[in-house]
Amino acid sequence: MGRRRSSVGSFGLVVLVALSPLAAVAQDSGPVDYQSHDWTGLPPNINSAYGAEVDNLYYLIFYVTGAMFILTEGVLLYFVIRYRRREGGKAVYSHGNTKAEVTWTVIPGLMLFGLALLQSSTWAKARTEFPTGPETIVIQVLGQQYEWSFRYPGKDGQFGTADDIISPSLHFPVGRNVVLKMSSKDVIHSPFLPHLRVKQDVLPGFMTKVWFKADRVAVWDLKQKKAVFISQEALAGKNVVVDPDLKFYNFDEKKVSITGMKEYNYLLKPSAKEVPMMRDGKVIGMWVADEEEFDVKIQGGRPPAEADFVLYAIDLACAELCGISHFKMRARVYVDTQASWDSWVDREQKKLELFGQGDAVKRWKLWDARHPDWNKP
Repeated sequence: MGRRRSSVGSFGLVVLVALSPLAAVAQDSGPVDYQSHDWTGLPPNINSAYGAEVDNLYYLIFYVTGAMFILTEGVLLYFVIRYRRREGGKAVYSHGNTKAEVTWTVIPGLMLFGLALLQSSTWAKARTEFPTGPETIVIQVLGQQYEWSFRYPGKDGQFGTADDIISPSLHFPVGRNVVLKMSSKDVIHSPFLPHLRVKQDVLPGFMTKVWFKADRVAVWDLKQKKAVFISQEALAGKNVVVDPDLKFYNFDEKKVSITGMKEYNYLLKPSAKEVPMMRDGKVIGMWVADEEEFDVKIQGGRPPAEADFVLYAIDLACAELCGISHFKMRARVYVDTQASWDSWVDREQKKLELFGQGDAVKRWKLWDARHPDWNKP
């Protein structure tokens, strides 16, 4: 009987391992709701580099632990009923069972060892095999109570120079490898991007790295009034506003998510006359310096009423309790097309020419002074 049960259990585990990749259903090219989740609670996955492998591991662990939970609770229920108190029954004191204790220690240990072997290749791809070359964009990330700062190399391609772009938002183009070099200025933080399947603690005095490649763009559908993920190809023929965090659109602060945070729902400003708009991979309009208002403005854009979509902000949250205002430590993350990425870089460089780096550069002085090697390619 023991051999039969062991064979059945082994067969069940093999079936779970074989079926687990089927749970991560591939997305088609159509729009996917930003707030949709599968039955396990996973949000849409837009990391084409290794996101599917992470999901498969998640499903496998979910199935195995779920099966073990049902098994152990079933055995517990059986013993509760089988050995319940009866009239005339006599309690027996037991010192334990060595064979049973070895069995329930060795079997979970072997299961954990098997999971470790299964995830080793995914871990290596996600955490040790970092991409290089012209298709890779490197961005530096600095966490401090209670905000994020992102630094991009300027025209010289070097970090720690006067033409660095420093922003409170994370921008990167779709379909490109993105490497984040990260550290903390004060306590432990943990940037978390659930849609990209990325989470990594950052510590003061240490540099940690993650990488990913997004295959979809997050946009706000102005007609349906909701955020969706859509492929770059599906945006062909559509008008997309490429700079949503400027003064062309307001956030609808009346809408609050289930977590109590205000949602990024875009409302058109009637005062906006022309906006930088992308269509068929080209941005209509260019950024020019406005010396009178000490700002940059768009010239040759399109009326915002023509827009079908607005680039939407994915949330980057801190997943490590870092202080009393930890819940406020969020940043906006924009998955750009190559055209909207070029437009954003152009705008930031125009602002840099007008304002310089200002006070934003102060938080990076410690990074540059103590860890100049972190700025090397």
